[in-house]
Amino acid sequence: FGTAVESLGGSWSVDTGWETARVSLDLPIREAAAGAELLAEAVRTPAFTDADVERYLADLVAAKRESFARPGPRAQLALRNALYGTDARFGRLTGGDPESVAALDADAVRAFHATWLRHAGTLLIAGDLDQLDVEALGRTVFGDFPASSTARPPIPAALPAQNRLAIAD
Repeated sequence: FGTAVESLGGSWSVDTGWETARVSLDLPIREAAAGAELLAEAVRTPAFTDADVERYLADLVAAKRESFARPGPRAQLALRNALYGTDARFGRLTGGDPESVAALDADAVRAFHATWLRHAGTLLIAGDLDQLDVEALGRTVFGDFPASSTARPPIPAALPAQNRLAIAD
């Protein structure tokens, strides 16, 4: 994917947050249609081969272990646990911790994709729009994706206010 985007003279990035997953392409306008096709392929039909996912997850677990050797991530996790509880989604770090990442496998990644990334989303296009068929780009990217019918989990409230002390060892 990266090589294909670069061959169009562009760059790409991926970012996730609590409520979003974003794939960004920065391309010359003349390559917008080809970029939309690549984006559609990447989002709709990612390979997620066992070998690739397992290699990525092994690297991610190693990076999480290295990160958690420093106090910052442990303190952030302790704060989230104290504010929201360990079972609430916001009580955890967005990228997980060494144990939660180690528990993942290729089947879990594919299941997440099938549940959360198989619906129409938002296509944001910036540039000289006079030279683009924006509707065609949208059809290319989203095609026959249905509108999302999956309810988002409610945003949890912080635990009731109380005096407490959270220590991150």
